[in-house]
Amino acid sequence: MGESYWRTNHQIVGAFYCIKHGVVLKDSKVLKTDNKAEFLCADEEVCNALIESDPYSKHIKELNLQYIYHAEKLINNTFPKKDLHYINSFYIDRLREKGLASKNGSLYILEIQEQFLEHFPEQYLKMMQSTIDPEKPSNWLRLFVRNNGKNRSPLRHLLFM
Repeated sequence: MGESYWRTNHQIVGAFYCIKHGVVLKDSKVLKTDNKAEFLCADEEVCNALIESDPYSKHIKELNLQYIYHAEKLINNTFPKKDLHYINSFYIDRLREKGLASKNGSLYILEIQEQFLEHFPEQYLKMMQSTIDPEKPSNWLRLFVRNNGKNRSPLRHLLFM
């Protein structure tokens, strides 16, 4: 059987599932400390062995497992560092391929927002702390696609990709 332990992919911000077992992750009473080598047994006092019922839809589960898969790829692989200009150009090229940007790079922001909201249910965006108010000109998605020289949340990069 083996001893339970806390895995890196269970600590990814926005991870709600175990990618290996496909079950909902449970909260525990264990708090993160600065001690890198603290060993805590995952016993009944810390977290019980009962499997939680899954409160989310199949679509949300699939979206979250895909998100965790891509986050794990970033954690477990070494990729060459890219500057912000490269990343912005990459996004504009992908948007152009989807017909969401003009040849000169002008973005069709309303269409981008509409497709994004069609892909991600409101409940999932709320879980990922990335809700979008389509009426607000300053929602995170509109700011994300603009070349404003600011870094963006890795979570939101993974959602946008």
